[in-house]
Parts: sequence; structure tokens; C-alpha cells
Amino acid sequence: MFAAVGNKILATEKKLLRLIIIQIKRLQNMRSVIIYCLLLFFSAFSFAASDQEASTSLNDVLSRHYKALGSVALLNSNSSRIRGNLSLATLTIPFEAVQVQNKYYYFKQNKVLQGMDLSPPIIKKVNNEGAYFVVDETDMGSGLNVTRMPDQARNNWINLNTTELSPLFYFKKMGFVMHLGSFFQQGDQSFHQISVLTNTGHKIVVLLNAQTNLIHSMVFNSFHPQLGLVEVVRTFDNYVRHQGVLIPEKWTDQRTGIKIVYSITDIEWVNDVNHDLFAIDGLSSDNKLTDRDIRTVIDGYLLALDEQSPFLTSIEKLRVELLKNQEEGQYSKITSSSMLAQFLTEQMITLIGDYHFGIDYNPELFTLLADNHSESGTVITSSQQQRLSSSMYSKKIPDKDFYYLKIEEMLPIELARDVIDSHMLQANNHLGLIIDLRNNTGGAGSFNRYLASYLLPANTMIYQRVLKNQTESIMTVKTRYSLEHLKAIPVYVFVDRNTVSAGEQLAYLLQNHQRATIIGETTFGAAHGSIDVPLIKGLIGLVPIAYEKHVLTKQDWEGSGVIPDITTATQDLTLLIQQIGDEE
Repeated sequence: MFAAVGNKILATEKKLLRLIIIQIKRLQNMRSVIIYCLLLFFSAFSFAASDQEASTSLNDVLSRHYKALGSVALLNSNSSRIRGNLSLATLTIPFEAVQVQNKYYYFKQNKVLQGMDLSPPIIKKVNNEGAYFVVDETDMGSGLNVTRMPDQARNNWINLNTTELSPLFYFKKMGFVMHLGSFFQQGDQSFHQISVLTNTGHKIVVLLNAQTNLIHSMVFNSFHPQLGLVEVVRTFDNYVRHQGVLIPEKWTDQRTGIKIVYSITDIEWVNDVNHDLFAIDGLSSDNKLTDRDIRTVIDGYLLALDEQSPFLTSIEKLRVELLKNQEEGQYSKITSSSMLAQFLTEQMITLIGDYHFGIDYNPELFTLLADNHSESGTVITSSQQQRLSSSMYSKKIPDKDFYYLKIEEMLPIELARDVIDSHMLQANNHLGLIIDLRNNTGGAGSFNRYLASYLLPANTMIYQRVLKNQTESIMTVKTRYSLEHLKAIPVYVFVDRNTVSAGEQLAYLLQNHQRATIIGETTFGAAHGSIDVPLIKGLIGLVPIAYEKHVLTKQDWEGSGVIPDITTATQDLTLLIQQIGDEE
């Protein structure tokens, strides 16, 4: 039986091996990954274990590999937690992955911008009723997308004690059939080729570096909750030692041309992880899409861009690519509104690099936009109302009479005005103001216009806004309180590489008016203001409608980011405040 299985693997491994070798050349030193690849080790193709034993020579290779890794006892741990960063182009997003006692696995990342939840929180849960693959989209108002997985996958995982950090260790524990293939040279490196077969015929090819006895690269199919099994090429960049175990610090995955970077900043092995599991209350209410629906979404979005966006070159690139992709059937397996939004947004970002183009799935906002008859045109969602109290807060600064204001996001001024008034009134009683915009996710430009009006002279042109057919001068506005002391005190703004969009705008306009000292890292570089256009079935088009000209630079920060006056990479608030002392 083993010989027959081995022949079945060898029939396809040459093709996969050629693909890996190509990727060794193409992807060396590149850093990318796709979130669903993290789910390889707990995905729906984990089926029943085979009772076949690997050959002695394979056992020798595996033994050297386990020895190189370090503590096998830690690899057998019930639970683990990983923290790190996901990077796509210039975007960096913290993430966390947790495996708990073979009961559940989840992956979650910080939100970035509306319409840019490229990889929403993902959970795999096992309970008495079955095994579930869950995409948690509650923040987007769409409920939960729950996929029940095969019973055999549940049975395998319940009986499994291993972390997701060592693929070959995992394959061995799951009982997958492994075959030691060829030994070959590529440049100054030599590799063992190991082929893996599940009992359903899914094939995985692994290249093990013969010098280090560590995995160099893999080709495998990863389970995607909407697209099914997709081929992934993974290349490990380097390994670091944590608690006696070598783990991949960074690795690169490539799937359908999308490249995203994962790097691990912290890992712990524990007997249990105290964490509240996302509730699974019911199946998703996500709208189902037909091919005609998808074409309507694309046509409607392109029409909105044609009517309102000044970025003609980017629009034409999108038109050609999106229509070609649909004709080629790239979207044919997508039946979910949320997944279409994610997939199209990924493609747009990869194609043109402007993070204000995209599609968002938000049924509540869609309904509000469709029914909106307000004079301002602004709609307020229940989610925004809930976030108001946490979007801005202050704290005391020891040994310094400065008012510290942390702004997480810029909510619409119709919602945030009273909160801004309250903070500015308190800041007026201090000798200085610190505005902390680190990890700010952006939001409404109206927020910045109002806040800046407290800090700039009356009747000041803040910046110019260039639309498709006209240019507007954005002036300061009348505020609730007249606070002349506040207009004179020093202002310091903390930023980092995760400060995006409207968060960057506030820092940039204050810097251009020489009204604030900017401290921290160069920001993300997303400047183009956008509006939300309702399409169909809860889908919203993000349409960039303007760029800006500021008083000193005569341009905006698109692509370049806001460059600090004082550069520091520290995230320690105390050290940042010390920079103010040095500057004074």
C-alpha cells in the first residue's frame, strides 16, 4: 500500500518541486504571507490519520529536524499564543494567534481603515456539536460567517497535542503519509524533498535544508472559507530561538499574486490561555451573490469613480484589471458579499497602491446611505456611536503641565463635536498640549477641521481640497468656545507608521502651519479623501474624491507619509515625552 501511495505522490511532486525552485529564486528575501495560510495546520483538510509508517531514512531526516528545532516537549504543548505584525506594502498591522487545548484556534488583527479589513478575525472552534470555521465580522455589522467542518477533522484535532509552529511535527502527529523524495543542490544549498499526502489526496511538498535541518519552503493547499482550497507557496526567511525552540521569525507566502508579511514578536507556550472566545450565536446573514451581482458591483463602482474621482490613471487601471479578472472567472467561486469586498480590495491595493480605493461590506451603513436625506450628507452608524467614548481620552502627565489627548479615530464631527469641545476646554488650563495619534485609524476630515480651528487663528485657510471639477479652500470654523490661550500654547503630536489617513491629515496640517512639533515615525502615507457610495446587497464603494494642497508643501502626504520633526521609533510614552523636554 505504501508503494502505491508513494507513486501517487510522485506523479505530481515534480510539478510542485519546479514551482518551489522557481519561488526560491523569486521570493528569496521577500516578506509576505496570507492570513489563511496560518490556518493550514487547523483547516478543513485535516482528515483521518493513516496507519502507514515512514521509511527509516525519512525517520532519520525527521529526527535531525526535531533535534534542530529544540524542545519537543514544548512542541507538544496544549496551548500557545503568538503575537506579531502583518505587513502588506507599507501597511503594518498587529495580529494575535491563539491555540487553546485543542478546543479552538483563532486569529485576529487590528482594524486599519473602513473597507480595509483584509483579513477579518478568524476562529476554528471544536465543541461537542462539531468543528466550526468562523469568520467574525461583527464589527462590520454582518454577523458571523460559520462553516461546519467534516467530523473527521474534529476527531483528529481533539486527539492532537502540537502547536502550529512546526509543520513536519504536525504532519507526523496527524499521521499523514510522508515520503522522502529526491536530494538535490540549488546554488550552495542542498535540500531534502519530503512529500506529504492526506487520505483525501491533498498533496504537500516540503523542502528541508540539509545544512540547517530546518524547513526552507513548502507548497500546499490552504482552506479559504469562501474560495475553498487555494495553492500557496511558502518560503521561510529565518528562524529565531524562543524558550529553547527554533521557530520561523518571518516567512513569505504567495497566493494569486498577493503578498503579505508576517513576523513574530512574541510567543508563549502555556497550559491554558485565559481568553474570551467570540460568541457563535448563529449563521451569517451575509448576502449571496450571483455572477450578475458581481458585474453590477464592478460596473457601479467604476461609474461612481468616473463621476466623482479625479484620479483618472488609477481608475483606468482598475477598469482594465477588474473587467479582465471577471471575464477570466476569478470571482466565479465568490458567493458572499463580505468575501467579494475583501477580495476586490486586496486586488485594488496590490494594483494601484492607494488605500482609499476599495469595497466595504456594511449592511447597516448601506441602509443608512441609501435612506440618507440629511443636509450634511453624513450618516452615523450604531457602531460609531458605541466607539465614541473610547475614540478620545486624556491622562495626566507626571511632572509636566501638559494636557495629553489620545485620539484613536476621527469620528464625524456631528457625533464628536461635544467631546472635542470638552477636551479643548480642559487643555486651555494647561501650558502645553500633546495629541497622540499613534495607531490612529483615520476617519472624518470634518473632525480635523473643527479641532484645528481651536489651535489656529480665526479665518485661516487650513488647506485646499482639489476635487474632480473644482478646488475648495478649507477655512477654520467657529468653535463653541473662544480659547485664546489654547491658540498660543505649544502643541506636540505623536505619530508612528500605523498613523493613517485622517490621523495623518491632522499632523500634516498642523505641521504645515508650524503650529505643532511632530514626534515619532514617518506615517503610513494615505492622503486621498474618500466618500462611501452604496452599491448593492450591503456593499459600499470607497471612492477617493480629492487630494490636498497644503500651505507650505503645496501638496499632500500621499505615498510619502508625514515626516516627523523629531524622529524616534520608540513606542514608550515616557520616552516620547522626554523628547519634548529635549526639544524645549
